[in-house]
Amino acid sequence: MRRSDHRIRPLRLALAFVALLLAVALPAHAQETPPPDGSQPVAPTITLDLGDGSQPRTRPFSDFDSRRDVVQQQILLPDGSTKTVDGITLRSLLAHMRIGSRSYTTVTTTRDDGGEMDILAPQILQESGEQIVVFADEQGILHLLRPQTDVDARGTELATAVDGVLRLTLRATARLTASPPQVRVNQLVQFTVTLPPGLDAAAVEFEWDFNNGEPPVRNRKTTMSKSFKNVGAYNPSVTIYIGGVADRELPPSVEVSVSEPPRVSGRRNRDARESGNRRDDASGGSGDGTRGTGSGTGTGGSGTGGGAGGSVTTTPPVAAPTGPTPAATPPATPPPAQPRPQPRARAPPPEPAGETVDGYLLASADGAPLPAGGAQRESPDKVVSEADAATPLDIPAVVWVLGGLAALVMLGWALESRTTLPYFKP
Repeated sequence: MRRSDHRIRPLRLALAFVALLLAVALPAHAQETPPPDGSQPVAPTITLDLGDGSQPRTRPFSDFDSRRDVVQQQILLPDGSTKTVDGITLRSLLAHMRIGSRSYTTVTTTRDDGGEMDILAPQILQESGEQIVVFADEQGILHLLRPQTDVDARGTELATAVDGVLRLTLRATARLTASPPQVRVNQLVQFTVTLPPGLDAAAVEFEWDFNNGEPPVRNRKTTMSKSFKNVGAYNPSVTIYIGGVADRELPPSVEVSVSEPPRVSGRRNRDARESGNRRDDASGGSGDGTRGTGSGTGTGGSGTGGGAGGSVTTTPPVAAPTGPTPAATPPATPPPAQPRPQPRARAPPPEPAGETVDGYLLASADGAPLPAGGAQRESPDKVVSEADAATPLDIPAVVWVLGGLAALVMLGWALESRTTLPYFKP
């Protein structure tokens, strides 16, 4: 009996262990198996297929109910009706599941009509406009709504969870980006194609279509620079060729907005031209007794000298404009040089009024004192003394001739006396 007891005891332990495993495994299997009537499970889930062969990630949708980024948005359903829902954006959902924005270019799911819904990364990552939302309706069924955009011609798309699971698939394909997306006319835009991992850029050709009316350009460059001559919105696209065969086409996922360059107002152009003219002509002129000293815009002052008082009238300087001078834009062609102003002719002196003798004013007609600057007759003594001082000694020509002859006779007598007079001999 003792030997049989030792043999039965391990068998009992093994049976108890198997029963424990069955008790744990059967409830879990019952939870994963959907009910036979096809009703939705109590806890809807989201399954994310990374597309690289790794294990899919699964999260219950209830984990996102307490998130702060749950939004309340009024959506437009494909049938044309509107509805206000509480959901979470697809961008926030992927971030909570630790999916980086650069690890995918497209998120794919299945629409209600059985077709495939491709959601591009730029639409997922946008922060303005209508967002892509995941929400649960009144029955707890999960839905994903992608609103219509201006980039593509597709309308609003709706995807519904199947058996309580909303399945999303990530795909990493080639990506087209534009920098900057908003430019002026004739400003360069740099377009870049980012290839997915595992695709060799040396074996790929690209056909660039900039949607500007020009023929497509085909080359092996992953980067192209382009400027647009006209105002408008452009949606470039790129077709990828592998081995000479079109493999895939990057849809127009980017939009380039081209606007007019800023214009300079007419008043600013006029101020700039006037400022340039002031710099070119700013040189003052100086007078000669009857003209004043010029200043301001470079034109010399004009004066009027009277014969009576000799007064000078000077043009006042032009006051410089106050306030900051606007930046001057140099004109396309330099303005012609302005001719210098001609000096004004002197005004004739006023005619003297009074009694004159030989052109000299002796007394004013009204008995007033003679003007300080007028011509007056000098006294006879002063006139004679000034005449003697101005003319040399007046000697007749006969006197000069006789004096010269006398000098010659004296010189000849002196020379002859050297041989005739005794005191000149040695």
